[in-house]
Amino acid sequence: MRGKFRPKLSWAVLAAGVMLPRLLPAADSLAVLLWGPEPGQRSICELRFALSKPVPASASFRVQFPAGIDLSEVLLVGSDRIDGGLSFRRAEQEIVITRSGRGHEIPPGTLVDLKIANVRSIGAPTGPAKVRLVLQEAGEMLASIEAAPQMQARSPRSER
Repeated sequence: MRGKFRPKLSWAVLAAGVMLPRLLPAADSLAVLLWGPEPGQRSICELRFALSKPVPASASFRVQFPAGIDLSEVLLVGSDRIDGGLSFRRAEQEIVITRSGRGHEIPPGTLVDLKIANVRSIGAPTGPAKVRLVLQEAGEMLASIEAAPQMQARSPRSER
């Protein structure tokens, strides 16, 4: 049967090629943007990320910053894409952001954001110059990714 067209087999191969990439979760990705990052100025740090695992409604995000970033004036965190409410606490070079449990689980591969207000760049970082994002639920680590901050001159509102 060499050279003969097999419709059932052809459709099965085509369907697998189209559907399989949608079923497999994408690799974790993270972009860290510092808006208006002149040294000494307050700015907004925006994390844009997609994870290969779902983000539970009661998850926590541990955001670890390099030593060149001052978090002492952080007063507000938020998101345009995470529902249900967020709370946060500071601990030296880390902000822990917790979902309230009232929102929806975020499916794998969904692009989400976190914004942290009043982050201050105090000069060149000492040590590793990357921001690490750790996703946890009930103390168990679900994902961990890191990226170097990218300096942005415009405000995040002008990106839309």
